[in-house]
Amino acid sequence: LARPGTYTVTVNANGGGVKQTATVALTVMAAGRPNFTLSATPASLSLVQGTQANVAVTTTVSGGFNNAVSLSVSGMPNGVSVSFDQNPIPAPGAGTANMTVAVAGNTPVGVYPMTLSASGGGVYQAVAVTLSVASFAISASPVSLSIAPGNQGTATISATAINGFNYPISLSASGMPTDTTVTFNPATIPAPGSGSSTMTVAVARDTPPGTYPLAVTASGGGLQQTLTFTLTVLPATYTLAVTP
Repeated sequence: LARPGTYTVTVNANGGGVKQTATVALTVMAAGRPNFTLSATPASLSLVQGTQANVAVTTTVSGGFNNAVSLSVSGMPNGVSVSFDQNPIPAPGAGTANMTVAVAGNTPVGVYPMTLSASGGGVYQAVAVTLSVASFAISASPVSLSIAPGNQGTATISATAINGFNYPISLSASGMPTDTTVTFNPATIPAPGSGSSTMTVAVARDTPPGTYPLAVTASGGGLQQTLTFTLTVLPATYTLAVTP
């Protein structure tokens, strides 16, 4: 058995020719010594930019522990803030604090491992909390259509959920020339936001020929993504018949 004391544990990670090293403080307690445990529920969050969520931080004491427990978080990316509704948790150190994680609108999309720490009475505990900043991406295939007046064409609009994004995505278009309509089937890609929709572009007979940039907009979970789709209206063609 390990002797009571504080030890530094080195964790090495290797991949792709890159090596990273992290250290973790390990405190070995003597049997029956005052102590507390730390937990976070949930231990992982998936949030879109501009939103927030709560984590229940719970401490449980043992061995006669009777001290206030201070809480802190490290490893947050830029644009993420963390606050507690009570900090420290007052003596004897057992209780639950509400931790609010707020993601700013400019926080980069990604997965971020954070460390929740608690200390009091000479005891230190830490648990991992993973934050995923979620989003979605859209694309079109093809990215342009050439259509003669009085005709229509179709393209596929695809959406892909990123980092646990889990919202329906509604589709719309703008910038169409006179009497040209754009419809989507389906108009809403259901949650989690990964799927495709058929976009139909119908050009009226009197639409002037030319090239028109259309804005295809996808909205979901408070986020909005836009891509440019090019519509070319061809010159009108006619056939002439003489009878008799």
